[in-house]
Amino acid sequence: MTCSECGRSTASTSAYRRFVSDLLFTFGWIAATVLFGVMAASVHDDFVEDFENRMKHPDEYRNQLERDREWMEMYEAAQP
Repeated sequence: MTCSECGRSTASTSAYRRFVSDLLFTFGWIAATVLFGVMAASVHDDFVEDFENRMKHPDEYRNQLERDREWMEMYEAAQP
């Protein structure tokens, strides 16, 4: 069929829109996958770094836990 206003084939316009829609959908999935991978890698790196510090410097790790515990106690005491 052709468009009554411009004379172009409506089938080709529909196919083009479908192509663009599929392309955007594909790029969206790719972007989401890459973003998820970057976030997962960041969390993994933080976990590995924390684990290595815990193994290499157990006393410093215990001191950090104690400081965190004290801070949480002060924070909870300050809550209304």
